[in-house]
Amino acid sequence: PEEQRGRASSVLALAQNVSILAGTYLAVLFVSNLPVLFVLPGVVGVVLVIVYVLVTPDNLPTVPPKPFSLTQIIGTFWTNPFKYPDFGFAWWSRFLVTMATFMFTTYRLLYMQEHIGLSATDAVGAVAFGVLLYTIALFVSLTFSGWLSDKLHRRKVFVAGSTLLFAVGLIVLAHAETVGVFYVAEVVLGFAYGIYAAVDTALTIDVLPNPAHPGKDLGVINIANSLPQSLAPAFGLLLLGLGSGSNYPALLWGAGIVAVIGAAVVLPIKKVR
Repeated sequence: PEEQRGRASSVLALAQNVSILAGTYLAVLFVSNLPVLFVLPGVVGVVLVIVYVLVTPDNLPTVPPKPFSLTQIIGTFWTNPFKYPDFGFAWWSRFLVTMATFMFTTYRLLYMQEHIGLSATDAVGAVAFGVLLYTIALFVSLTFSGWLSDKLHRRKVFVAGSTLLFAVGLIVLAHAETVGVFYVAEVVLGFAYGIYAAVDTALTIDVLPNPAHPGKDLGVINIANSLPQSLAPAFGLLLLGLGSGSNYPALLWGAGIVAVIGAAVVLPIKKVR
């Protein structure tokens, strides 16, 4: 239901980020046993999916599905942003915010070693504790932001405001010189992303071109989640290479600017307030 979308988005965001936290501590625990480190998460994922399939009821269609062509399959990867501009703006905002996020998280461990100056072992521990602080701050903001967005019937101010705050956290990291400042920045980033994650999914659902058949368009939105994860490392590497190399301020300022653009792209959306 529309009046519960913010709260539902909060629950989804919490599940996603708790899994990231668990994965981080698994990496710390099995850092010396790479086969277990890579196989164990996959096994856990398969087991949980099987449980989900067995426990969750599925509504089967009452009539056979219509045949579809290769052209129709290719068309599922595209929703016309000119015909549905609100959806297009939401897509680009998600793409840019995800890009900014992974520009930092891809290089977080190296940042702790090369920019802050920690040893490899200390960097792993600091990153794990930073992710813990990030997740706690995220949980705090999740508890109220989705509910408040539903209550006020507002989406854009939460998405744009949290993205700007996320950019502030990235810029703090760009000038950090101690582990303590890194931890403060992680709290800011987690708090900001908790608000963003709680409300952005609700905003996206609000602007779907065909709410009665959301699967195809949600799939297109998922491209904005997955594609930046492949592009961000390469783009980040270009920024790191500026000057004498290992230019983490350039990387993080670049990520901050991308996040600010992601915030601005939300503002033209007309269907939601």
